Amino acid sequence: MILDKLNEAKKYEAMHPLFQEAFDFLKNAEDKPCGRYELSRGMYVVISDVRTHAPGTGRFEAHRRFIDIQYLFSGHSACVWAHTPELETVVPYDEEKDVLFLEGEGAPIPVHGGEFYVLYPEDAHEPHQSFGEADGYRVAVVKVPV
Repeated sequence: MILDKLNEAKKYEAMHPLFQEAFDFLKNAEDKPCGRYELSRGMYVVISDVRTHAPGTGRFEAHRRFIDIQYLFSGHSACVWAHTPELETVVPYDEEKDVLFLEGEGAPIPVHGGEFYVLYPEDAHEPHQSFGEADGYRVAVVKVPV
């Protein structure tokens, strides 16, 4: 998992051939309405307004075909992170939806507006956690083919 501010994204662009395009989209997406946006070579972005939920009320998810880049335009939340192989599978991998659900212990990582985090297949995550009371925020999730 990588966590940083969007204005520092340039240093991560060499990590994947599609990262530059993903970060360029995010830098110009603040005024875009919620919805799905198709980019090149199977990459896409979903922009949503979401509400956080209380810690312990969600479950971990992991993906195999996509790397997630999650960017918070505004607001704040926590993403609970864990190493996928260290968790117990509770819902087997669904190839069509590219998701696996898991249970176990993880580390909460605070994320604030202007920050992004990158999740690889080995990064199980439970997004949208609150720091107390539920709050809303705007997020873009870029799905980058592995």
